[in-house]
Amino acid sequence: YKRQAGYLHPTVAATMCSAPLMGKCAVVRACLAVFDDATLTAVASQDGGKDSLMLGPVFVFIMQVCNHSMPLKRLYGLQTLEAWIARLLALPSDLVLGGQSERLMNNFRIVTNALTKAWSHPSRQVNHLVPNVYSKAVHAIHVLQMATVARSAATTDGLWDALLAEALDMPAHHRGRYQALNSLLPYMGAGRILSACGNIVHLLVSAVGMRDIAAAVSGFLSSLLGDLYASCTGEANQDRTQEQLLKLRAIWSDAVLSALCHPTEYKLRLHTADYLLPELLKVDSSCVPSMIDAIRSRSEATTLHCKLWGMISFTMQARLKGLPGQAISPSPTAGAGVTEQEFMLACIGADSELRLVALTALVASVRTAAPMDAADMRVLRQTLSHSLKSADADHRHKVVRIVKS
Repeated sequence: YKRQAGYLHPTVAATMCSAPLMGKCAVVRACLAVFDDATLTAVASQDGGKDSLMLGPVFVFIMQVCNHSMPLKRLYGLQTLEAWIARLLALPSDLVLGGQSERLMNNFRIVTNALTKAWSHPSRQVNHLVPNVYSKAVHAIHVLQMATVARSAATTDGLWDALLAEALDMPAHHRGRYQALNSLLPYMGAGRILSACGNIVHLLVSAVGMRDIAAAVSGFLSSLLGDLYASCTGEANQDRTQEQLLKLRAIWSDAVLSALCHPTEYKLRLHTADYLLPELLKVDSSCVPSMIDAIRSRSEATTLHCKLWGMISFTMQARLKGLPGQAISPSPTAGAGVTEQEFMLACIGADSELRLVALTALVASVRTAAPMDAADMRVLRQTLSHSLKSADADHRHKVVRIVKS
């Protein structure tokens, strides 16, 4: 490979042959920093074919190190890959894409495939670096795709669908799956993700039952729905028509309510209430009354206990955030909140967790110093003795702490 000042490739080649692997990585990073654009992108004959230094020998070497069995060497390979991506984006698009756009996209498929596998690497140093490198790789794909479209009106839509499928192929219990989806969302958009994977909402909600990833899953689902809501007319709920809101809620409500009122999966119910509902209410802050109505009208297959859990959970989040649907309703009318009778049933139910949640919801308020409403105080007075008589001392102590708060 030629430079204006002469031929440097033989010297580099001799160094690459004699240096240890870590030294070779250092040489490659130095080449990426020192060599000019023409040297890195010049096409020359290599093993019977034609390749540039950037997309041929340098890339092949980096990927070999990224797949090395030794964690430290793999870590240095990922750092070198990060430098390769940064240098690639600094090159003029005419030099990068000149007759090699297909080869470049194939290289990025190799990169993302290696990164999704490295996400579950046992070395913490490796798997902590992967999300940052993956985000930069996805950004580079987007930038180069835009340049490709501007040059030839060609499309690489199939590449994004492949990246989505690759991310979804990662284990459902692994946090990296949702980090990868979060990286893809800004460039694909929620509508395209839902079109490519129609059951993704159900997949995400079912994964909330695993505590280690519940926060990551809830965060991504919130981002996905937030992007979908933002694509409708108006950024705020009041700017959208009721018909638009009903269509948007239909995308997630059935899956969420089924998880929240699940008859047997206690952890799924609990994590949906603790992790998912707060994120959903950031996206749709006016949904609480309609969700309470939907839970109340669920089929008889859903037990009263599960219905009460779902309604009280929504009510508590509405009270903590000061949203519509937080007040006790005198009767079960459409668009109102939980009734006084339903609150009392929850407070004296056989399930101790339901009683604690109901008592917490009774005293919850976005205004910590605000007095309790008359209806809330009436329910508390009539049901508190039932909880204080519990045989479980820990339960009684929790009740006392809740009331004191």
